[in-house]
Amino acid sequence: MNHDTQPYQALAADIQPFFKPLAYALILLRAEGYPCVFYGDIYGIKGDHPYPPSCGGKVPDMCLARKLYAYGEQRDYFDYPHCIGWTRLGTRDRPFGLACVMSNAEPNKKWMYVGLEHKGEVWTDVLDWEQGQITINQDGWGCFICPGRSLAVWVNRQAEGRDRFGRFDEDIYKG
Repeated sequence: MNHDTQPYQALAADIQPFFKPLAYALILLRAEGYPCVFYGDIYGIKGDHPYPPSCGGKVPDMCLARKLYAYGEQRDYFDYPHCIGWTRLGTRDRPFGLACVMSNAEPNKKWMYVGLEHKGEVWTDVLDWEQGQITINQDGWGCFICPGRSLAVWVNRQAEGRDRFGRFDEDIYKG
């Protein structure tokens, strides 16, 4: 969505609320993604037809996940039409990496490789949409799960920067 396609504008486009987080994850967390974030999706839209921030207020957390963890080789798991995933393996100077899994239907799971250097690590969802934790096995693989019609972004629970998630204050208008 942008200023022309938001509700009540000339080119208004009705986007199902479940789809926006999936689209933002594709844009922000993949190697090919070209980040372009709509102001109204982060801060909400004020005026005669107000809208709250999109994606349950999680767009800033997806931007932060990109900044901190979306580096290195990307491995795609596009083997099922209703559940896809990918991993970013990290780099020498940004070693944490991430695993993203999403579904446009029912809750789902996907076995994905995150690297031998992560064996034994415990990963959790930085968006807090999927509860629980995943332990990376001795071969560098984990079984990553996601809610239905949603996604989860999994990162080592002890990764640098994890304490920064869920702290964005979208109320820039308070005085």
